[in-house]
Amino acid sequence: MATQDDSIAVILAACHYSYQLFHRIFGSEPDDAMLDVFADKYTFSVLGMVFNENDENLQILLNAFEDITSKRLADHDSLLDSLLSEYTHLLVGPSKLPAPPWESVFATDERMLFQSCTFDVRRLYKQHGYVPSNYPHEADDHLALELDFMAHLAASAFSYYEQGDMENAKKSLLSQQHFLNKHLLVWIDSFANAIQTAMPCLLYPQAALAVARFLKNYADIILELDNAWQ
Repeated sequence: MATQDDSIAVILAACHYSYQLFHRIFGSEPDDAMLDVFADKYTFSVLGMVFNENDENLQILLNAFEDITSKRLADHDSLLDSLLSEYTHLLVGPSKLPAPPWESVFATDERMLFQSCTFDVRRLYKQHGYVPSNYPHEADDHLALELDFMAHLAASAFSYYEQGDMENAKKSLLSQQHFLNKHLLVWIDSFANAIQTAMPCLLYPQAALAVARFLKNYADIILELDNAWQ
């Protein structure tokens, strides 16, 4: 029978994996390695740990993974072309993006990059020793970078917990809570709702709804762990 310590380690590892998954989806072009993750039952199992049972947004995402896997078997090249086209149209450009994946765009009505939230994100990255990929060529508050930063902090929390360093594990969780409340949770719903206008699509609108729900769930997980460690 698993102990409470085992259960906490499992959920911390599952959250780290989930952040890596969503970072991969929103941060790089789709390829066969990504499709392998979508088809892996381990991915389905891990996501089941960080979503509430029968969560609608999770089911939408898993259905998308299954549909992508089926299309891959039927016509691999066509499927990858479709995903790449979707990724470029929704997240890269050059045409106007329905939901630009930067926090600063949703911070004010001006919908401009490099606003005050961008520089606060940069300060927090530096504070925690995180150097984002493509720095300084990509705005620090890109969704994929913010998710990767959370994966970085989640990995630290898991590592400290495994070492029995509860003080630093808790500090890492509180840092994640701060970043969620000050940044990701402030704009993720606006982004997820805006990208729905691009439907029907194979992946990205579905993943946006799922990541928004995951972030809220993770905020609850942090509170539960914090209360358990009082």
